[in-house]
This record gives sequence, C-alpha cells and structure tokens, in this order.
Amino acid sequence: MGSIIWLTGALAATLGAYLLLDTDKFRLILEWAIRKDRLLRISLLRLALAAGFYLGAEQTRLPNVTLAIAIVFLLSAIVVPLMGEKPARSLVDWWLTREKMLTIPWCIIAIAFGIFLMGQAWPAGQGTGTA
Repeated sequence: MGSIIWLTGALAATLGAYLLLDTDKFRLILEWAIRKDRLLRISLLRLALAAGFYLGAEQTRLPNVTLAIAIVFLLSAIVVPLMGEKPARSLVDWWLTREKMLTIPWCIIAIAFGIFLMGQAWPAGQGTGTA
C-alpha cells in the first residue's frame, strides 16, 4: 500500500509541474472533470485513495499524517457527490475567474505535496546511505 501513496505523490508532483509549465491546461482539466458522471468517478477514486492511504499508513514515516490525508480523501469522496454538479460548476467558475492568481500557487502546492507524499512512502533508510 505504500506504493499507492508514493504513486499518488508522483502523480501530484508531475501534474503540478505540467500545469505550472502550461497554466492554460488548468481550465481544460477543470472543465473536463466537472461533468456529473466524472464527479462520481473522481469520488470513487478518492474513496479508493482513502482506503489505500488508511491501509498503507503504518508503512509511512508519519502514519498519523497519512491517516489525516486518508480522512480528507474520504470526506471529499462523500461531499463532492452530495454537493452535485451545479454547485461544483459554480465553484469551478469562481476558480476560473481567478485562474492566474490561484493557478501558480496551487501548482507549487501540488508539487510540494507530491514530493512530501513520495518522501512519506519511501522506506526509512533507503537512499540515505544508511541501513
């Protein structure tokens, strides 16, 4: 399960770097994700990530932090489908009107969060020259 955490971090960092290099893609991703059927699929993915983070927490360097992240994934998996497409669309529209102001900081946060997750999931003592 630690590999799920590491892969999630790698994906977050990669996506953050990609969007930082081309911030116009942010709009395309948000517009793609906002459809009702995709909101449900994304919520199911968040539910799977919550389970993976919960089950893999003990394999990480900071298990309590990993459990907290699992809870955030779980809550977002529940709230997004309950919120529905119309409020989600309003939120995305609000976000897109502030796109340039918010995109770059969020890309940097995604990169930092991804690197943090990768470090969390990396086995202790690996790559540090110690056994």
